[in-house]
Amino acid sequence: MAEQPCARILIIDNDERVGLYLREILEARKYTVHVVQASGKNLIEATGEEAASFRPHVAIIDLRLLDDYSDDRTGLDLLGQLRAARCILHSNYLTPEVLRTAQRKYPGVDWADKHEPQMLLSAVDEAARQMSTSLKDVTIQWPPSWDLNQILPPLMPPNDTISPQSLAEDMIVQLFPAIHKLKQEAVDGAIADSHAVVRGRTFVAKVYPDHLEPQILKIARVQGAQDERARYKQFIEQQLIGLFCTRLVNSVEFWDLSGAVYSFMGSSRQMLPTFATFYTAQMDSETILKPLRHFFTIVWRKHYDEPQALHQASLFQAYDEIFSLRTKLDKLDPQISSHWAAQLGIESPDPRQWVQQYGHHSALHGVRQAVTHGDLHGENLFVDGDHAWVIDFERTGPGPILRDFVELEVDIITRLSPVAEIDLATFYKLALVLTEPSEPGAAFSIRHLVAGNLEAIKTVEVVAGLRALAHTVTRYVDHREYIWGLLFDALYIAAIDSITEEQRARALLLSSILCKKLWIWGSVWPPKEWKINGHAV
Repeated sequence: MAEQPCARILIIDNDERVGLYLREILEARKYTVHVVQASGKNLIEATGEEAASFRPHVAIIDLRLLDDYSDDRTGLDLLGQLRAARCILHSNYLTPEVLRTAQRKYPGVDWADKHEPQMLLSAVDEAARQMSTSLKDVTIQWPPSWDLNQILPPLMPPNDTISPQSLAEDMIVQLFPAIHKLKQEAVDGAIADSHAVVRGRTFVAKVYPDHLEPQILKIARVQGAQDERARYKQFIEQQLIGLFCTRLVNSVEFWDLSGAVYSFMGSSRQMLPTFATFYTAQMDSETILKPLRHFFTIVWRKHYDEPQALHQASLFQAYDEIFSLRTKLDKLDPQISSHWAAQLGIESPDPRQWVQQYGHHSALHGVRQAVTHGDLHGENLFVDGDHAWVIDFERTGPGPILRDFVELEVDIITRLSPVAEIDLATFYKLALVLTEPSEPGAAFSIRHLVAGNLEAIKTVEVVAGLRALAHTVTRYVDHREYIWGLLFDALYIAAIDSITEEQRARALLLSSILCKKLWIWGSVWPPKEWKINGHAV
């Protein structure tokens, strides 16, 4: 049974009497208090286990946990382990040198002398107010149609004592320390169900803090949060060009959850749709391409200006380091490709086996790398019709120079192009059209294969524009570089557990056709022997 929200205090002290005394006076102040029951080296291990379960807002840590009669500083070693909480060093041996050491590495740490109990209580009260929703005058509005029991649990391991909503709201008040009211809504305005805000193991919502400009809130599992902050500082902050840039306003980690807040410089208070929603709503390819041109030719252009030679020996090695492709390919069902092949009546390579056997052929001459966003799909890209903004910089950094282009293209082909209008047989023809060119910027001369299907034609036109943009910005020479990138990204998508079976079938079919294209590079396309249910393509 989940307990009512209340500030949680964890006490770590090698003197059992101190722990019991502090618990008594803190419980009298209506805090929920746990004392770690152990001694010696067991105390360190028990602290980790207790903290992982209890998820305290505040941790009171004795300095000398192993030996009271030496210059023992074991308590400092726990600051990193307990950094999700607000830590208070509680000791009679807090010299200026000890405090400088602690605060230099962990700037948020506080302290209190054991001889001054009121000092400790004041420090606990202040820390708890900063960390716990229950002690702040704040209202967090969740849309009534959102099922929080469905939205939040996938973001965190199960816990029988602390509700996911309580943990998420505590993190929200840490992200917005000065607010009194926070209204949330889906980024695209659709609040019909939980799918509006949950993407895999990430929660994304548009939030209105008090009467300030709307911002984007991202909540995810804690892994990767430190990488995102570091990569934002290194590659994004003050390095994007123009007035329409993304700013990481704040980020925190609170036990199992990480949170980040983004603002879109240059945007208005209007509802900014994701590129996924924008793509679905528009039929004109030029309208769809306009914000992408702004992003790649202006906002991100600086990162393409000074490319370097690819550090890895081949594109397969580069994408394997990014996606762990070898591991994921081993997990793919070896029979899975035969399902759609039998349905369509075609014979083409098993992409899983083909890449493992021939991936080393992706060692092309002149392949370069540049700083890429690293996760450029339809939900990480926001548009207003003229401009584009990105969020989520956990994977940002040096990578194959075409990476963002091929990732966005694969997302468009396998997911954003609607299944209802493009069945698998039509998708097969679409994939043949898209894999035809052998030169950068070459035209699609067999686009007649999808004539009459408006959604397929839109996909062809958008992909053509995106590839032209890639060539203009990066000046890549060998089109096999682009095709290899598409193949590796499509296989990565196919191996994701959480995608739909329709997207998996598309990703695998596209992968197989890309394998064939690379295998017979320079030959007539499509292969004359390829048919659908016995009929020539």
